[in-house]
Amino acid sequence: QEVEDLFPKEPVPEFLTHQGQNFRMVERGQARVNQQGKTGKKTGMNTTYYEFAGEDGETLLSVEKWAGSWDVSIGREIQPATLDILPGDEIQ
Repeated sequence: QEVEDLFPKEPVPEFLTHQGQNFRMVERGQARVNQQGKTGKKTGMNTTYYEFAGEDGETLLSVEKWAGSWDVSIGREIQPATLDILPGDEIQ
């Protein structure tokens, strides 16, 4: 779920509070992303990401910086076996 009421700034702190719950940073790094298919083809996009774990042990908060804009999402970990993988676009 996208979070619209949390506005990160740099440097991103080790601890965040959202909707009364405290989160601790558990991972951070940088990634280079290549995307193809119906969502468009984007090659060589860079992102800096920060992953936070909630004090309840279940809630996760993800903060990503893309070319100066921020994406913040909140959710829970799911088991891969609960997913149905559908065929995608044929990419050539």
